[in-house]
Amino acid sequence: MPTGPHRLVLLTAVWTTFGTLWLALVDALTPGFVFAIAIAGFAVALELASPSHHRPTWVVRARHVLAVQLALFGLYVPLRLYDLYVGF
Repeated sequence: MPTGPHRLVLLTAVWTTFGTLWLALVDALTPGFVFAIAIAGFAVALELASPSHHRPTWVVRARHVLAVQLALFGLYVPLRLYDLYVGF
């Protein structure tokens, strides 16, 4: 497994690739979804790739913000898919 910045890039690329494939499978592939998946993937990869003893204080505090953002994204995707297929 690569280390340092290479690990961050690899994790982001893998997350985005699988997210894009999943969106294609459920026939919901839109630029907005791909962008949102990529941003969420970068945030998760940053959290996973940085060792805990090298994290600045603001990164530790940002975990709560990241958790809220991912939870909201997790709520948005099913609502958007419902809107695409059923409509409000």
